[in-house]
Amino acid sequence: MADVHLGARKYGERAFYEDIFQAFEESVEEIVKDRVRALVIAGDLFDSPHPDNATLAFALRKLRELTSRGVKVIAARGEHDTPGRREPSPLDVLAEALEGFHAPQPPPGLKLTSAAECLKAIERMTIIDGKLAFMVYPFFKVSVNERRDIFRALASCYDRRAEELRSLGLSVIFMGHFSLDPVFTYDAIASLTELPKARYVALGHVHDRCVRCVVPPGRPDLWYAYPGSLYPLDVSEAERDHKRGPLIVDLSGDEPIVQEVNIAVRRHVVLDAEVRDPKDVDRVIRAAVGKVARAPNEKEPLVHLRLKVGVKVPSSVVELSASRVSGERGLIIIPHITRVSVEKAGTKALPERGPEPLDPLDVIKAEVGLDELTSKAILDLIVAASEGNEEAIEKALERLTSWPKTLESLRRLAAQ
Repeated sequence: MADVHLGARKYGERAFYEDIFQAFEESVEEIVKDRVRALVIAGDLFDSPHPDNATLAFALRKLRELTSRGVKVIAARGEHDTPGRREPSPLDVLAEALEGFHAPQPPPGLKLTSAAECLKAIERMTIIDGKLAFMVYPFFKVSVNERRDIFRALASCYDRRAEELRSLGLSVIFMGHFSLDPVFTYDAIASLTELPKARYVALGHVHDRCVRCVVPPGRPDLWYAYPGSLYPLDVSEAERDHKRGPLIVDLSGDEPIVQEVNIAVRRHVVLDAEVRDPKDVDRVIRAAVGKVARAPNEKEPLVHLRLKVGVKVPSSVVELSASRVSGERGLIIIPHITRVSVEKAGTKALPERGPEPLDPLDVIKAEVGLDELTSKAILDLIVAASEGNEEAIEKALERLTSWPKTLESLRRLAAQ
C-alpha cells in the first residue's frame, strides 16, 4: 500500500482523521486474513514527519499486529514523512520499536561519485527475507531536477544489484515513492523504461490506483503498480474517486498476480453552487445538498460544496450556514469558496482581488492562536447555542473535548 497519510486533518474536519485510521485498520485486517509474507508501504505512511502521539501510537499498535505474526513490514519514505532537516522520521521510531519493521535510508553524507559508493548505498537499502529481496529507493527532499539527477546516478547500480540478487535465486521487489512518465508526468523523475529489472515494482506518490496501466514498448516483463491513496484526501480526489485498499501480490508463479483488495470508505460527494447575496446563503446550500440523502446505518456523507461566492458574502456566513445545514441533514458539508464579482451584466465572473470582510474563523486563529479544527468547533458551538439546538451543542462540545490538541489549547487559554 502507499499514501496512507495517517494523522491528516484536511479542512479542519475530524472525520478525515478518524476515517483514515479506520481505512488503515480495515486494510490490516485484510492483510492478516490473506496471510501475506510482507507488507510494502511505498511512502507517506504518515501525513507529517511530526505526527501527534495518538497517530504514532495507533500506527505502532496496528503494525505490531502484523510483525507479531511474522509479517515483515518494509517502508519507503515519502515527502510527507521525511523531515526537512536532519532529524528522525516517525518511520525511524517505528523501526526502533518494532522487530520486523524496516525503513532503510542511505548512509549519511552519501556521495554518488562512483559505482562502488552507489552499490554500497543500495546494499544498505536492501532488505532480504527468505527468497524475497526488497530494494528500497531513498527519498531525497530536494528539487525535482535534483531527484532526476539522483535517479540517473543510481539506476544502473540498481540494475547491477538486481542482477546479483537474481543470480542468488531471489525474487527482487523494487519500491519507491515517486511518479513516472507517462503515468503521471507533472513531477516525474524517470520514465517507466528506466526502472530496474525487478520481478515487481511497488510505487507510491500517485494517488490514483494504477495497476500496470501503461506497458512501455520493449518492457513487456515490467510489472508495477500504484495502489493509490487509501482515502480521498481532497476535493479533486473525491471527484476522481477510485477503488481503495491494499494490493495483494502473488509472486509464486511465472508472472506476478495482483489482486485488488477494496475497502469501504465514507461516501464523498462533490457539488457546485453560486451565491451572491448573504440572505441567500442558507437557501443555496440547502438546494445544493437537497438530493444528498443519508442511507440507513450510513456514516454522514461528506459533501464538498464548491461555492462561487460574491464579495458581499462573508466567509463566516457561509461557514456557519454549512454547519447549520450539516446538522439538519445529517451530512458533513465542507464549503470550498471561490471569490467572484461581476462588473457588468453578461460578463464572466472574475476573481475578486479586493479585500473581503473579516472572517471570524480567521480572527480566532490569528488573534487567539487556535488551530482551525478548534476554531471551527467553537464557531459551531456559538451557532448551536444561539439557536438553542441541544443536539448540535452536544456534538460541538464532543468535538472540543475529544481532540487532545484542542484540550491543550483550551487549558492554555483558561490559564491565561
